[in-house]
Amino acid sequence: MNKDLGDYIEMAYNNESFTYIEFVNFLKGYKEVQFWYNGIRYGAQSTTRVNGILGFALFECDVKYSPQNHPSIEAFANNANINGKLLKDIWDECYDVFELE
Repeated sequence: MNKDLGDYIEMAYNNESFTYIEFVNFLKGYKEVQFWYNGIRYGAQSTTRVNGILGFALFECDVKYSPQNHPSIEAFANNANINGKLLKDIWDECYDVFELE
């Protein structure tokens, strides 16, 4: 089944599990998506300027530091990491995906 943004929003609202591919597809269509890993809340968001999307960022929500920036959704999907562990490799340990505006 091909899912669209509305399907992903409904999944988040119903606290359903996301595969990593579903999470990345959700992020492509939504400004900010958050999730939990090891008791810490993380956010992923599209980074934009007036001329359009520049890339995608991953950050720890309650810490003020520069986020990891990735120039494309593909770079984000393949390289985003938490403490050196690729997000795609630890995704099964992430939980409670939800969206923000």
